[in-house]
Amino acid sequence: MRRDAKPRPGSRTFSGKSPYLVRSVVPGIEWPGLPDQMDASVLAIEYQLRRSLWWPTSRLAEQQRRQRDLLVGHAARTVPFYRERLAVVAGAGAQTISDDQTISDELWRRIPIVTRADLRNAGSTLESRKALPSHGRRFEIRSSGTTGRPVTVQGTALTTIMSRALNLRDHLWHKRDMRATAALIRRLDDKVDEGGDKAARWAFGADSGPLISYDIARPVKNQVAWLRTQEPAYLMTHPSNLRAIIDACREGTKDLPSLREVDTFGEPVDDSLRAETKQVLGVPLVDSYSAEETGPLALQCPDCECYLVQSEAVQVEVVDDAGEPSRYGDTGRVVVTALHNYATPLVRYEIGDCAEPAAPCDCGRGLPRLRAIPGRVRNMMILPSGDKIRPPFAIGSLTRMFALEQAQFVQTAIDRLEALLVAPRAWTAEEEEAFRREICQRLGQDFAIELKFVAEIPFPPSRKFEEFRCEIEA
Repeated sequence: MRRDAKPRPGSRTFSGKSPYLVRSVVPGIEWPGLPDQMDASVLAIEYQLRRSLWWPTSRLAEQQRRQRDLLVGHAARTVPFYRERLAVVAGAGAQTISDDQTISDELWRRIPIVTRADLRNAGSTLESRKALPSHGRRFEIRSSGTTGRPVTVQGTALTTIMSRALNLRDHLWHKRDMRATAALIRRLDDKVDEGGDKAARWAFGADSGPLISYDIARPVKNQVAWLRTQEPAYLMTHPSNLRAIIDACREGTKDLPSLREVDTFGEPVDDSLRAETKQVLGVPLVDSYSAEETGPLALQCPDCECYLVQSEAVQVEVVDDAGEPSRYGDTGRVVVTALHNYATPLVRYEIGDCAEPAAPCDCGRGLPRLRAIPGRVRNMMILPSGDKIRPPFAIGSLTRMFALEQAQFVQTAIDRLEALLVAPRAWTAEEEEAFRREICQRLGQDFAIELKFVAEIPFPPSRKFEEFRCEIEA
């Protein structure tokens, strides 16, 4: 039997009380399930992921290089931004990257890192001029702006399939009962009704239970009451919001007995939060690391609390200030290459996070390992009533409503906010008043708001932009 076909611990699908069944779309056929085209593609990739997971690191790296070189060749030929940049990298008489030849490690490190400022300034020149019908329709992906000014890229149906396959891998790793109900507490947009769509599924490729949603801007005590009413098996939310939920449960001597696991995203997780989740809620915390522009980057190992880079979909480099690979145990900047996005290729893209690389995991999986991912923690706003909320500023929408490039809010008192604003021009008194009204309306509270116009809002030591900070005692 080939090495990659051997059964491994944790590689099996569900059994017993947690069956993993394929969602069937053919009338009269429930089992074996016959999926639609999207789910069939997700399942086909997940089948391959189960095998590549146990490849040696060297084999994973070789397959990744092959896919990466194809992507870079496509970018050099069809993307104006890269056509010029990569030609300069190759140099006169040197290997031409656009020939789809193997890119050496030395040549790879000479490719300039793409920053978020590059993405904003490049605009449509970052988009491929060649349509690839087999990759499916294109759509816009706009970052939330929580790591600075928002950026926009294009995704395709193929990038969606890859992200869903990785999410399915995460569910299988942690042996979740995909027929149970999952609750998502996050900022809701106009397209999502509070309470969720009972027809929505949370595990693509599987016959999963419903996904229900609740607005994270609601007071935490309301969130807890909603969770107790809905009785979900799984809760997905930001770590800072989870901490507030835990505090509310502890203070109110109430628990959430239906929960089996809490899944966090979007912010750093520390050991104390993991311990409190287990102590107060009685369930484990499983974290994941992703970016809107790239999809899943690293998933928590099912056998420990480290993060395994999803090398089948992304190449993640952790580099020091000189651009050299960081050593194990040293914190460096995260640079990502999304391997399957041919609409807006992101080659050596610095997303604004830091991470600490680590030696390979003892579990035997060949995926690169991150020990920690330090970064920004969204502070909770304290309302005059004493309730805590994650403030729904939605800075991306504010930049579209006002002459505004960047914003940061600081709560300096129970009823006072300081707004640091980077604007392309001076505001009128009417614009300032309209901005204050808009913020108070979004918060549902009257705050005294001091506007401070600045040339730049500096990044904190974590290199993760903070859209909100609370500087008062809880």
